[in-house]
Amino acid sequence: MKSTGTSTLITMGKGEIKLFPDSAFIKVNVENTDDWSGSAVARTSSKIADVKTILEKNSIMPSEIEIAPLIISSDIETERGQLMLSGEKAEETLTVHINRIENVSSVFMLLSSISGIRIEKPEFEHSDLNKHKEEALKKAVKDALAKGKILAEAAEMKVNGIENITENGVTTSCENGMLVIKAEIEVTFALS
Repeated sequence: MKSTGTSTLITMGKGEIKLFPDSAFIKVNVENTDDWSGSAVARTSSKIADVKTILEKNSIMPSEIEIAPLIISSDIETERGQLMLSGEKAEETLTVHINRIENVSSVFMLLSSISGIRIEKPEFEHSDLNKHKEEALKKAVKDALAKGKILAEAAEMKVNGIENITENGVTTSCENGMLVIKAEIEVTFALS
């Protein structure tokens, strides 16, 4: 099956790396609304102090806590077509970096015992994440190259080189306690 003109072949390549996370982030949001902002700020500050105390009891150092600026805003409702001030809101978010992965569950459970706060699910990380993303991309390229060779041979053609490689994305997710890094690329081969 020989071609008379220039032929190309496009293949997709996928690469996947699975690894155990070695750190995590937990975001905690503290929000209070009151008739005046001073009271809302005071209640929010009290809750933040509770959160910090629990974190310190679990060996989380102040340097591992990132605190977003306090936000004060007006809480406005609509009543009979008119805007009405219903209170002042104070909000603050803390991001806690947990370096010892075995502490995530206990820190999360302790934070869960504090009423009046919102805790987001932990986000897991790995200290060498970029290195592993590169490994996933390399696996994706090797996968596409192998597919290209197989398909060209099946079509009784020869790969003469690569015309283009496009990265279609690298994603990271957490599945069953593992970080899963997936890379996808597209390779365009010149055939003869």
